[in-house]
Amino acid sequence: MDRFPTNPSSFVSSTASELLQNLSLFFCFLDHPFSEDTSKTIIRNRRSVELGAPVLQALVPFLDPRLDMFGDKDVLQDKSFKTKGSSQRKNKQRKRVHVDDTPFRNLGVPVPTSRESAEVLSMSVLEDQKLALEVGFFKIDLTRFLMFGVRSSISTP
Repeated sequence: MDRFPTNPSSFVSSTASELLQNLSLFFCFLDHPFSEDTSKTIIRNRRSVELGAPVLQALVPFLDPRLDMFGDKDVLQDKSFKTKGSSQRKNKQRKRVHVDDTPFRNLGVPVPTSRESAEVLSMSVLEDQKLALEVGFFKIDLTRFLMFGVRSSISTP
């Protein structure tokens, strides 16, 4: 897990993200009698993966230093466009990014109101994703499943 993504933009396109999506679906739809605790863990991890990934995707512009998501500074649409004097201020335009709050509402977290709160939220969601991968799916007792799967896949002539 040393190479697990450390920011939302790298997570979105990472192997870890794809692996989490696939493993969580695999275990959710696996026709195997897991214990009640294991089943709850699988469902909880699937929910975390399913709802966490869109939040991380939505956080990318919040953490992009080129965008002013919080109204802290003016950002030119075209940095090569230059004018002199007071007309320069009139020509400055903020890059406006529409924020869809649906992923945040679905996960039950507030939309960040500062770059710091966006960073804290991204670290928290990334940690949940990492835990789901490290603990949630790989601590499942698969011994019976593997034995059952191996036996059922052996065909006799």
